[in-house]
Amino acid sequence: MSDLDTLIAKEAIRELVLHYSRGVDRKDVALLRDLYTADATDTHGDSFDGLAEAYCDFLEASLPYMRYSGHHVCNHLISVTGDSGEGEVYALAYHVIPDGQGGWQEDFMAVRYIDCYAREGDGKWRFAKRVVT
Repeated sequence: MSDLDTLIAKEAIRELVLHYSRGVDRKDVALLRDLYTADATDTHGDSFDGLAEAYCDFLEASLPYMRYSGHHVCNHLISVTGDSGEGEVYALAYHVIPDGQGGWQEDFMAVRYIDCYAREGDGKWRFAKRVVT
């Protein structure tokens, strides 16, 4: 893989991460489903741990109750070898969610995503594994 190919791959992976933020924040579950490989897994702390397809189902059921969601990517380190890669993403996530008593509460988190990426046959980079800490 040439230096140019590596740079192009890293930029595509950066866009993948930004599309994830867009998908969640705009409640676009169809976009989110396209960001994962067919056998991908996603672990979101104590909230979810399993196949990414089931994670997208989980989000689809949860998103209508979220008044606001904003994911802001800060640092993103990426390594690429051929058609696979790994990354570490620091992000700030701000949500307005039901408080369980008929009102709303603010939820602000500093998170770290530990990612594995795969370039598939269509040339697109996707999440093969995503772990949120």
